[in-house]
Amino acid sequence: MTMSSPPFLARSQTAEFKRNVEALRNWQLAKLATYGKGYEPICKGPSNITVLAYFFRPPEMAAVAFPFLKCAILETWRLCGAMKTVIVVHTLAKEVSVFAMQYPRLIEIQEEPTLRPGDINSMSIDCITRLYSRFSTDEVLIVQDDGFPLRSGLERFSGRYDFIGAPFRRPFFFIQLLGRVLRDWPSNGGFSLRSRKMCRLVAEHWEIHDANTPFDKTKIEDCYYTQTVPRSSLRFRWKMHIAESNVAFRFSYDGSISIPPPSDVFGFHGAGGFQAIVNRLK
Repeated sequence: MTMSSPPFLARSQTAEFKRNVEALRNWQLAKLATYGKGYEPICKGPSNITVLAYFFRPPEMAAVAFPFLKCAILETWRLCGAMKTVIVVHTLAKEVSVFAMQYPRLIEIQEEPTLRPGDINSMSIDCITRLYSRFSTDEVLIVQDDGFPLRSGLERFSGRYDFIGAPFRRPFFFIQLLGRVLRDWPSNGGFSLRSRKMCRLVAEHWEIHDANTPFDKTKIEDCYYTQTVPRSSLRFRWKMHIAESNVAFRFSYDGSISIPPPSDVFGFHGAGGFQAIVNRLK
């Protein structure tokens, strides 16, 4: 049985969440103000990584929402170098089109009609079944408007793992041991680095085992990549290398894990994660 939170606690959590979101959005708007119209990334990023983002907000929200994804992409280029970038949309909003035209050599727009505005499940299915076909490089760096790098250092993680994202398990010894036994490392996909080989194997597993089954929480894309498939496929467990919590913890920090972020964390996911990192640096 799930107990509901006391009303005062629920209000407190909501207020804290709103403060964190507001702090992140204000920071992003301030960052955007520093980029001129003619901004060009100073250096070239790794050629074996594609940056990819989904944008499937309702059309009436595009003007308000897209600047934050734009900031995530520009910050990724600034810190990690300019890389080929794919933006997957359900329909092409004017704001996305204008941004792509500014950087025609870097940005590719892919329209996907099966994405439904605001429906995370439709994104999960696309990320499971078609992600591998959306890029041709060895790896893909997935960013979101609330998940992207905060410092340089992508090379610390590239080429070492088939999936690395903010861990959902704390990096304690007995939890590390459990992960090594189960060979699964539950991780957040919102800001993550994945190999194309893994994306293809996940799509093959879906086609064989899950294409005709009802969608449930085990098919939310990051759960599917880092828990569902590893637990059900011996082939996957031994071919794929998901980063252990103690390493993933330094790649990305998510505010849902109740321990402080490392001082050298590469990026974040979620407004709570961002605020925790900012507070740590004060």
